[in-house]
Amino acid sequence: YEVWFRAKDDNNLYDEKRLTIHVTDVFENTPPSFQSDGNLTVSENTTFVYEFNATDPDGTVLSYSILHGPDASLFDLNQSSGALTFISPKDFESPEDNNSDNTYEVTIEVSDNEVPISLNLLVQLTDQEEVISNPPIVLAEKAESLQDGLYLLNGEILATGDSPILEAGFILSNPIRFETPIRSIGERLGESLTFSTTFSNLEPDTSYYYKTFATNQSGESQSSIKRFKTKASNQWQGNTIDLGAGWKSSEWFGSFLPYSNDWIYHEGLGWAYVVPDGEQGIWIWTHYFNWQWTQSGTWPFLFRNEIGNWMYFVKRINGEPIFFNYEAGRYQLSPTPSP
Repeated sequence: YEVWFRAKDDNNLYDEKRLTIHVTDVFENTPPSFQSDGNLTVSENTTFVYEFNATDPDGTVLSYSILHGPDASLFDLNQSSGALTFISPKDFESPEDNNSDNTYEVTIEVSDNEVPISLNLLVQLTDQEEVISNPPIVLAEKAESLQDGLYLLNGEILATGDSPILEAGFILSNPIRFETPIRSIGERLGESLTFSTTFSNLEPDTSYYYKTFATNQSGESQSSIKRFKTKASNQWQGNTIDLGAGWKSSEWFGSFLPYSNDWIYHEGLGWAYVVPDGEQGIWIWTHYFNWQWTQSGTWPFLFRNEIGNWMYFVKRINGEPIFFNYEAGRYQLSPTPSP
């Protein structure tokens, strides 16, 4: 803006002056505003209430805070995002608000660091239909022995308790007291009520105890305890050579034909039932001599459990094994009937 000034005296003498006025812009803050009228509704048993996305025409970063209110202590307000939550879930049947009418009152504030704007909130809690569920009922089925030392355990969910099954599996223990059990989640196909798992690397010739478990929102339930016994180890057959037609040859025990039920037909002893002793030796049962023990480095000496003394396998003559009986001090023949 330009303005001219003139000053004149009585003799009509004057002087003029031009004045230039510059108007500068001054920032005028616009306060933020809420996008909610403060009347909110939230379902019971939840914590999230509302996220306030207040706007500010000036683009200023806003901050939120709780001012006061009869139920202010029950809420939490994120300073940056404006997310309002209950500190803990609320139950419609057990109101916690100041006047116990399930309407929670609190006043919050948003600020652009210059002009704060407050909002009175009425948070109405609504009732939800609650499905009463029970723990599931589960059954443990018979264990199955698979190849390569694997054991298959199967279970079945007899009742879900009117609630989705969250997890189902098996608890395995060596001692029946389940002091240090192995817990394994079972495999289920979709919503199938049957489940299974396999265990490996179990101790041979050992009793194991197991039970099934299943969980839903009401908790976990377990089946009754069942037992299975692992097979005795056949490690004494590990360093054998296949001779064909099922026959095997051992460096120290000779040739034999094994059967799946732990019976063998030995080239010298004939029919025999063989059980590992859990270390390096084997127990051999024959019809006439009952239990005898031997191992690599000891064979063909046999310790006969019945007499508490040793025998020595000599050879087989005319289909009959010949032994030297150290207790009797003589050679002895032994016929070999079929098992």
